Amino acid sequence: MTSFIYYILTVIGIGYFITSSDLMKPFRMAVSKLNKDLDLPFKWIVDKFDGVINCIYCCSFWLGIGVYYGMFIPESSYIFYPFSVMGTIYVIKN
Repeated sequence: MTSFIYYILTVIGIGYFITSSDLMKPFRMAVSKLNKDLDLPFKWIVDKFDGVINCIYCCSFWLGIGVYYGMFIPESSYIFYPFSVMGTIYVIKN
């Protein structure tokens, strides 16, 4: 049960970091600008990616798949612990 809570908080933390943090804001704005300006045949890929990095629910779904498999790597806990703390802060804040 502890690893499941750790998994949930890690996904929430990484999702929050990508979709709402000030550190990733320039990246999100650049992708949104690229999506608006792009007139190439693969625009729909950029459009979907733009939606994923700006929506915490969409982002968390895709992150959940990667984090699930990443948690089986022994050294991954050192990478995921800070994000689980960030997820805890996000849950308490909201």
